Amino acid sequence: MRTGQGAASRALFDEVIKESANIDDAGAALRGLLAPYFELLAGDGSAAAAASMFRASQVLQRPGVAQTQAILARQLSAGNDEASATFRLAVSRTREIVRTEAEAARLSALVKPTRGEQAALDAAKASLVDLRAQQTQLQAKLADYPRYKALSPSNVDLTELQAALRDGEGYYKMMVVDDAVYALFATRGGARAMKLQQSATEMGGDVSKVRSSIIEERAG
Repeated sequence: MRTGQGAASRALFDEVIKESANIDDAGAALRGLLAPYFELLAGDGSAAAAASMFRASQVLQRPGVAQTQAILARQLSAGNDEASATFRLAVSRTREIVRTEAEAARLSALVKPTRGEQAALDAAKASLVDLRAQQTQLQAKLADYPRYKALSPSNVDLTELQAALRDGEGYYKMMVVDDAVYALFATRGGARAMKLQQSATEMGGDVSKVRSSIIEERAG
C-alpha cells in the first residue's frame, strides 16, 4: 500500500470484501491479504470502520471450516442430481463473472482506449449485467437445497447485530490477521475497531503460562 493512498486502498478493499460474498472459498484466498486493510480500519476508529472490520472478519474463515466446506463442495459438485447440476452451473457463472470483471477493470483503466477497446468494455459491462442476473437466479434456486446452505452461511451486518443488543449489553470480537490481533466492540448505540498491543504469538504465550499454572496447581 503506497503512502498517502489510504482512502483509495480502503475503497478497493471494501469492494473486494463486497465481491467476495459471491466467490466460493474466498476466505482462503484473502486471509493473507487483509493485514493492510485491518490496519487502516483500526487506525480510523470510527463506527463505519468498525462495520467494515466486522464485515471483513466474516471472510476470515478458520482453516478447518474452509476445509470442511471444500469437501462438501466437492461432494455436491460430483453429484448427478439437480442440486449438483445447478451448483456446477453456479460455479461456472462465478468464474465467468470474475474473468469478465477483471477484463472490464483492465479496459476501464486505459487512459485513451481505442474504439475497439471501448466497444469491448461496453460488451463486458453488458455481459456482467446478464451474468449477475443469471447468478442471482441460480443462487435463489440453490437456496432451496439444505446441502448448499451448509456451503454458504449468510453474513450479518454490524447494524443488524447492534439492533439485537439490549441496553447495557455489548459485543466483543477478537480477530487474528497474520500475527496482529484486532478487536471490535459494539453496543446498541456505537461501535469501535482497534488493534491490540499484544501480538497473537505473545497472547498465545500468556495463555500457555496460565494453563501451565493451573496444571501445576492440580498436580500439587
